[in-house]
Amino acid sequence: MRIAASLALACCLAAPALAAAQDAPKPAVGTPQPPAHVYNKLLSMMEKQFVDAAEAMPEDKFDFAPPTTAGEFKGVRSFSGQLKHIVEANGYFFHDPTKPMVDNRADVEKLKTRAEIIAALKQSFADAHAYVDTITPEN
Repeated sequence: MRIAASLALACCLAAPALAAAQDAPKPAVGTPQPPAHVYNKLLSMMEKQFVDAAEAMPEDKFDFAPPTTAGEFKGVRSFSGQLKHIVEANGYFFHDPTKPMVDNRADVEKLKTRAEIIAALKQSFADAHAYVDTITPEN
């Protein structure tokens, strides 16, 4: 149930990608789609947006955060901090609920370079897809 709520929230955040997806061919009316297929499509759209943004950001701007002189930005995450937050959140939302939760915060905090953060981001989405692949109508 938690995964469904997480994906519902993510859908709201991915509205622009969802609008673009309307041009994609649609399955025949009445053709049931497996839950894993549907969730993987949504996850792939979000993954593309996050990974593309991360790869487009130059290394010298990777730690960008709005200056406090520009408004109420005290304590906001930097661009790289936001990406690390996504890595951490993916580990939280997409884990086997039958196993103890693994706290990945310490590992995520060790990520320093652009290459390390992008690699971890991509791996977190690969892990998320592996989890989503296990979703069936029965579970």
